Amino acid sequence: MRAAQSLLADVHRLVPRSKMSVFLDVIGLPRIFQASFDLSFSLRQGIIYAWSSPKEWFSMVKAGVRSFGSEDVARTLDRRFFERPLFKPMKEAGLDYVDRWGAISQKEEMVMSNWAERTPGVRQSNRAYTVQGNKIRADRGDADVMNWLPPAIRQQVEDGTKTFANLDELVAATGKTRQDFERLAQWHNVLTGRGEIGKWLQANNQWLNAVLYAPRFAVSRVEVPIFAVRNFIQNPALRKTVTKDLASYVAGTTATLVAIDQVPGVDVEWNPLSSDFGKIRVGNLTLDISGGYVVLIRQVAQFATGKTKSTATGKVDDIARADVLGRFLRSKLSPSGSFTKDVLDPKRAYGGPLDSRERWIQRIAEMWAPLVGQDLYEATQEFGAVGLLAAPFAAAGASVNVYERKPTRRSVPQRTPSRKYRIRKGAPEGEGP
Repeated sequence: MRAAQSLLADVHRLVPRSKMSVFLDVIGLPRIFQASFDLSFSLRQGIIYAWSSPKEWFSMVKAGVRSFGSEDVARTLDRRFFERPLFKPMKEAGLDYVDRWGAISQKEEMVMSNWAERTPGVRQSNRAYTVQGNKIRADRGDADVMNWLPPAIRQQVEDGTKTFANLDELVAATGKTRQDFERLAQWHNVLTGRGEIGKWLQANNQWLNAVLYAPRFAVSRVEVPIFAVRNFIQNPALRKTVTKDLASYVAGTTATLVAIDQVPGVDVEWNPLSSDFGKIRVGNLTLDISGGYVVLIRQVAQFATGKTKSTATGKVDDIARADVLGRFLRSKLSPSGSFTKDVLDPKRAYGGPLDSRERWIQRIAEMWAPLVGQDLYEATQEFGAVGLLAAPFAAAGASVNVYERKPTRRSVPQRTPSRKYRIRKGAPEGEGP
């Protein structure tokens, strides 16, 4: 870490910060275009709340849709965030508020660019994404705190006759500790993809995003189970919240997959050694409704066992743990980082060798095209107009992939796929069969 700090300090001495900021904005452009023109927060960063807090989740989705179409709506929702009676103490506790016009290091990773608010399409997506994150963190954080308040004080807060100037007042009113509030804020930050990477890395997050797709999101998916266990053991005040969130998510997702697995022509892969683990399969198309958590389970299972299940043949084969780690790291590269790797090693490029002019054009187009558009193009190539039924899922952040595999007993007839490998916003997956 000290070496990285020293290197970055040397770079800033040689290159003015203004010019370096422009450079980082330029190489970050492919990512912000890929991650735009949709409402992907709903089924990605916000997926757990869909099961544990459906009322707040639907309110968040509605706010995102309205904010996508109107700057005035977004500004109104921002004002409501600051007018909350629990705003000051929860801010002191560390609950994140993302300011679209604030320091770039605190912005959402998908659109971490000074140009995000100036680019049509990107601007609307950034607005909706940011509003959704701020709203669900505030709504759920406030709801949990309200449950800690005595009934009389809770009623005063609901009536608007009681506010709290600081966290100490809220601690006194609830009988909880500062650590309880800080860990509650941390929990909701992490659930919404804002993982803890340290103050220095967070302050220089634009550099991380130049190389990696969404480092804080990737870290958050690892931190959720770790923080859940820690809070369950060490913080009795948070046990109910943690249990509600994770148990609802696991039960809801599992029940949905079990039910869908009974539909003729539809498969669900239950083997965690497979790249399709936890995904819904229809022919060559897969749909991931887990919000990215099954990817982590699969990586851990493959690394622990040294085994992998081929999606093409169904066979379980040995895999070097170094290869598992290497694939994982490659899948986390930003579009610019991934393209740079492919230029340096075109024979092992993402999606196949760059051995023709057509492949280079395809690779460049994939680097810039919005992922929701790529998903729908592939779905319609596979199923014709019926593939447009995947549009709501793709737009809401579910991972929609198309690649060739060997027909299974229950699979529908196949067509020639448009691509073999895919990545998905928030947590690029990029693992082929």
